[in-house]
Amino acid sequence: MISCGMGGLMHPAHMLQEAGLLPEGAEIPAYINMIDVILPVIRSQIEELSAYSDVEALYSFVVEEVASFRQRLEKGEPQPNYIEIIST
Repeated sequence: MISCGMGGLMHPAHMLQEAGLLPEGAEIPAYINMIDVILPVIRSQIEELSAYSDVEALYSFVVEEVASFRQRLEKGEPQPNYIEIIST
């Protein structure tokens, strides 16, 4: 998550949306496949942050967010934006 122009945190899906990188239509199955392929690799990248954070907590958070993002893509649900995050 990064800082949003409105002073909050921006969800990664919202960053992709603003950058025009969210998949549409026929791109979605390939995007979901890419997520399935890269998800196991995330663990080794997070372990590099062990000096700064609890690896287990960070890993479970990242996996949960990626899985949630994947499920929304698969179901065709809208991705969160900063207004939804602030209001919840």
